[in-house]
Amino acid sequence: MSNLLNAVIPALGWSLLHFLWQGLLIGCVAALLLHALRNARPQARYLVACTALLLCAALPLANFAWRLADAYDTGYVLPAPLEASAIAAIPAQRAEWQPKQSWSTSTPWPPGNTCCAARCPGWCCSGPPAPR
Repeated sequence: MSNLLNAVIPALGWSLLHFLWQGLLIGCVAALLLHALRNARPQARYLVACTALLLCAALPLANFAWRLADAYDTGYVLPAPLEASAIAAIPAQRAEWQPKQSWSTSTPWPPGNTCCAARCPGWCCSGPPAPR
């Protein structure tokens, strides 16, 4: 199980990281195509939009499967997990460097939220304002 997780986690992380640029590229190409097809039939625009959404769903899965197969083929696994004694020492070490909550970071939060909520009391309950 540990070897499986040692292969899955990096594959998942790299797949999600690569999807950032892949999704941006798909979005830009779809936007350009939709702009070029603005006077075309709605079915053509719908096909472009659905294809872009399908690619956005399929590319991370394909990338993940490819990376997982590559990790299996090369026999790559991360180093063994930490020993139990090292894991048990983490909370004690964390308590030493964890800063205490200070007045300057916690006090402005509730008044700031109240001020933002008070700016638009009617809009929150009745919907957006009517167009002019």
